[in-house]
Amino acid sequence: MDCEKISQTLCEFIQHKVKDSGLNGVVLGLSGGIDSALVATLCKKALGENVFALLMPTKFSSQENLNDALKLCQELNLKYKIIEIQDI
Repeated sequence: MDCEKISQTLCEFIQHKVKDSGLNGVVLGLSGGIDSALVATLCKKALGENVFALLMPTKFSSQENLNDALKLCQELNLKYKIIEIQDI
């Protein structure tokens, strides 16, 4: 399995979908789990600075997941906002 080729293909897919939508970036939910971390990493690779992460903890979210999400934002230099959705 050629992981670099797969990564490049996914990044090109993201770039085309964003361009086809008439936009230049994305807003994504980042939970701190592996799925959203992978999506954030691929979007950052594909779109550079045009990625904004929303962290939306609730009482069911672990502090560890929030910490992981914050750490990833720092490592990828992602713009982000924390929105408590407890009462939504």
